[in-house]
Amino acid sequence: MQFYVSKNGEQLGPLSLLDVRERLKSGSFAYTDLAWRDGMKDWAPLSELMGGGLPDATPHAVSTWTTVTKPKPKVPTVARIVTAVMLFVVLFVVIYFVTAFLAFTLGGAIAGARAAADQGANGFNQGYSVGFEAGQQFRQQYGHIIVGCSMVLSLVVSPLISWRMAFSNLFPWCRPQ
Repeated sequence: MQFYVSKNGEQLGPLSLLDVRERLKSGSFAYTDLAWRDGMKDWAPLSELMGGGLPDATPHAVSTWTTVTKPKPKVPTVARIVTAVMLFVVLFVVIYFVTAFLAFTLGGAIAGARAAADQGANGFNQGYSVGFEAGQQFRQQYGHIIVGCSMVLSLVVSPLISWRMAFSNLFPWCRPQ
């Protein structure tokens, strides 16, 4: 881009942006001097063309690049840990009771239905009583295994889910600020 500058009634140019800035810096030009470049209708003060910069401003062409890094948002670590612990407790209880209930209910029902079928129970009442007794025996024999497996499953799954939920942006108090 070429500039023309009017100084003391004399038109100087064409000048590059670097030349104009150097002359502003050295004092040869003043920001009140009129200048013109292609695309302009009229002459305007250099202060308008240079963006009102200071005379000692370094042109963009020779300035050094500096990387501006945004400060990292603060992460509410304590809030995340407290949330993870609370979620762990809740999820542990829920997962434990749901898996134990399902195992006892389904296992007892399957054992009862199988016993009723094996004994060839006739009618609803006979089938129900045989099935109920078989379900009770199943729960007594395998109850400790079901409880143990439910507890292990809950101990493995609930911390993973709670930690992931607490360290995601799911909860507003756990989001970076």
